[in-house]
Amino acid sequence: TIDEQMQALASMSLDEQAKELVEFVKAPHEGEQELERMITLYQQRKLLDLYALITASEMSDSVEAALLTDRNKLMAFRIESMMLRKPVF
Repeated sequence: TIDEQMQALASMSLDEQAKELVEFVKAPHEGEQELERMITLYQQRKLLDLYALITASEMSDSVEAALLTDRNKLMAFRIESMMLRKPVF
């Protein structure tokens, strides 16, 4: 949810938030290209390649936990009912 996304961002230190913002301002299209690559890998079911791409990023441990690990655990919990209704790929 949007609230969960905001909580994830709020869990980052102000220094981490500032660093991420500066990186985005310097190269705004880089994030778009990386997201497109992630989507393509997911659609092609290349999950190990997707994992390698994500883990190769330069996120700090706390940012990775907030924006990736913790959110993925929550989504994994929620996706079970979705998978029972229809395929997820």
